[in-house]
Amino acid sequence: MNRPLIVLSAFESRPGAGTEAGLAWNWAQAYLALGYDVELVTHRACVTPESLGQWKTIGVMVTGLGDSTRFVAPTSLLSMVRSRASYAKWIKEVTVWLRSRRPDYVQHLSLSSMVLPLPSAPSGTHFILGPVGGAQRAVSSALRAPSALRESIRAAYGEVAIANRRRHFRNVSPPALALTTNGETEDLARSLGLNPVPMLVDGVDPERIASRAREFRPGGELKLLWAGRLVETKRPDLAVEVLCELRRQGVNASLTIIGEGAFGAKLRATVARLGLEGHVHIAGSRAWTEMWRTYDESDVLLYHSMRDTGCVTIVEAAARGLPVVALRHQAVSYIVPHEVARGPETFSTSAEFVVAAAGHVVSLLDRERYRDASAAALEFARDCSWHEKASAVRGLLEMKSIGTLGRGEED
Repeated sequence: MNRPLIVLSAFESRPGAGTEAGLAWNWAQAYLALGYDVELVTHRACVTPESLGQWKTIGVMVTGLGDSTRFVAPTSLLSMVRSRASYAKWIKEVTVWLRSRRPDYVQHLSLSSMVLPLPSAPSGTHFILGPVGGAQRAVSSALRAPSALRESIRAAYGEVAIANRRRHFRNVSPPALALTTNGETEDLARSLGLNPVPMLVDGVDPERIASRAREFRPGGELKLLWAGRLVETKRPDLAVEVLCELRRQGVNASLTIIGEGAFGAKLRATVARLGLEGHVHIAGSRAWTEMWRTYDESDVLLYHSMRDTGCVTIVEAAARGLPVVALRHQAVSYIVPHEVARGPETFSTSAEFVVAAAGHVVSLLDRERYRDASAAALEFARDCSWHEKASAVRGLLEMKSIGTLGRGEED
């Protein structure tokens, strides 16, 4: 029996990466383990002798399209316009290439966004979209004027892009499967006539999942962790404010911040203003492979991005049984159980959020509640393993009774 062929389309791809660049690598290995042939189409700049060697070791053929300019995450409005133009050009080339390749399936992973251009699958090829976000909006009241303006422009672009998506789906067959990572994107998908299925864009290697739940360590210093890009939409300064509130309440706590970005100077100013220099460690960037030890050395992860497609640090922390206190909106409220990431459901003011988040941290000082939160985190992480996600896609397509994806020969 011929093995069905799945092509993964990913604008950015990097074997073994823990960020969005690693999505194709993780999905590829999961599908290969289920008994399917996998190919990757990616941006030409991602195709290097080193990466080709890594893809070859797992049996994946790689095609690079587009120019050779290295992808850099946009940091300004102009760079965002340029990067999206480059991405649109790449999408057109992918569509043409797919017509010549005609695989059984295409799963589009790029940039995890419903509002950006999508490739068109040729007749006879089943299109799997996502998991994607893209329709979520930042909490504007949490942002200062420059960032709020950028988010307004982004939202305006989104409205234009959504109109383009409506035209796109009027002219092509709808995806065989649309996987959405937050409620706002699910609503958009339904408005486009799709039948979305919830699935986080993030996943975890089963080997990374801890074997048992954590026990709370009373009497010592409570070690808080925040990890991500230091940009205003992620509001890392709120983690410092939460630490200040906890210490005001008599909790012996410290905070480690992992990441780099333009907000770093303001973050350090916040630490100095609150007199917390001896209790906050801004560690800069850290290799993804080292983050697992960082999770293990921490007691609670703080997560309060004002706009995000997914929540990768929550999934990774859950794999190590690390309880989370989060702003429960977008992907977090959509998929992550409250026991895994407890916290306020809405954001009104920074002061109110800080008090509420600190209260949820204090609730985890109870030994039994901490252990239960850790056990719930591990159960959630098992459902988020890449093998489980690929198996779920296969099962969903089997229920739709399309194609041959369910007939692979599992190892």
